Amino acid sequence: MSLQNGLRPLAHRFNNGEYYEPNCSSQGAFSGAFALDNIIGGFYDDLAQAGALVLSEGANSVLGGCDQVKITADGNTITVPGAWRNLGSTAISTTVGAVNVITVIKAKSEIQYAVTVA
Repeated sequence: MSLQNGLRPLAHRFNNGEYYEPNCSSQGAFSGAFALDNIIGGFYDDLAQAGALVLSEGANSVLGGCDQVKITADGNTITVPGAWRNLGSTAISTTVGAVNVITVIKAKSEIQYAVTVA
């Protein structure tokens, strides 16, 4: 993933498709809100979607804050705010069983995101 604002990618990919970031912190369970409160990065526990999900920015987000979550879709919608900018990645898949890895970054003037469907 190439970021246009100069920030490094949140995660790296092993050859087997798994993601890792050694300096990231666990954010616990994912509710739909990305905290974006840590410029080193954070990740959420894997989420098995259960109903429609609306993504949002946390109240205490900071410039350069980044987070990542892996969501297994259940066929319901996953809504991304219209003001967020996709960094040219694939669209989120709502196909039952599709695994979406979503990375979100707070840039200077916008929220940016990228999606990998595993």
